[in-house]
Amino acid sequence: MPADPPRLIAVQLPPGASQAAAITAVWDAGDAVLPLDPQLSEQSRDAVLAALRPEHLLDDRGLRDLPAPARTEAGVAAVILTSGSTGAPKAVELTSAALDASAAASLARIDAVPDDRWLCCLPLHHIAGLQVLVRARRARSAAVVHPGFDVAAVAAEPAVTMVSLVPTMLQRLLDAGADVSRFRRVLLGGAAPAPDLLA
Repeated sequence: MPADPPRLIAVQLPPGASQAAAITAVWDAGDAVLPLDPQLSEQSRDAVLAALRPEHLLDDRGLRDLPAPARTEAGVAAVILTSGSTGAPKAVELTSAALDASAAASLARIDAVPDDRWLCCLPLHHIAGLQVLVRARRARSAAVVHPGFDVAAVAAEPAVTMVSLVPTMLQRLLDAGADVSRFRRVLLGGAAPAPDLLA
């Protein structure tokens, strides 16, 4: 018998470890996650829910059923809202296969091992942050999730070996005198780094 299609579960929780645990639990159940910006207004959130029609919403009030859920295609693991830099945000469906292939390529490139510990200080409602969880999950590594990017907190986080950053984050760490050499690997994305940043 073919497997049931995944349910789409919207998650809007404060950023940090509990948010990451909720997303992971959705995947463990074989479902698809719609991670929502924790700062999204109720009006904007309700518009997203009406448009995408997930089956459930998990927020600080618990797990709630939503009316008239839409069918989610088999293989979909996440639905991400684009930043809307060129207009209204659009929903992008990402399959488990696509997320896994991207993670596998990154892990092979950086020689990741299960003993690595990933630091995630990127938003989990963006693909860059979500993909940190995917990489750690595929590598069977631990992920330490911060509620946001804070220079002092990142610099002080013990025993992490991998971190994903955008160039401005790396620049702020360097400007603060943080020892980024303690990370075994730093993955940069989101924008092209200035040549002197990598010198």
